[in-house]
Amino acid sequence: MMRKVAWLLTISCIFVSGCMAPAMFSKTQTFSGGDSFKLSEPREDILDVLARTGKAIGYSVSGLDRAGETIAFSSQSSGLATITYGGYSQKSLQIKVAEGGRLLKIDASIAGNFGAGTQEVADQEISRFKTALLAELKK
Repeated sequence: MMRKVAWLLTISCIFVSGCMAPAMFSKTQTFSGGDSFKLSEPREDILDVLARTGKAIGYSVSGLDRAGETIAFSSQSSGLATITYGGYSQKSLQIKVAEGGRLLKIDASIAGNFGAGTQEVADQEISRFKTALLAELKK
């Protein structure tokens, strides 16, 4: 029985250390960018709409300033992804309501390895948010 436990622990250590090796030598990339989104008419509940939109596409609300009309979202890779293949990604969006509620200023910050922290990923996340927001606004 002890041999089986020792064998299992050895295999587990080799698996974890073997999968973490690529991550230790991979370059972390970061990118920050932004875009804007014009609303046809202002909405009093826009921060609530933005919160529902972010949650619907897998983000967590990480900041909310109702007086400053700003909401922040974040998402990061799971610990399991980091352990199993060494992948790391962290995404954050910040949306500022401007021009009396008619304009949304969207800022994205992306970081990660294995191509997860590029401008293309930031553009995709902003586009994904805008698409989901349009769908939420039509409800």
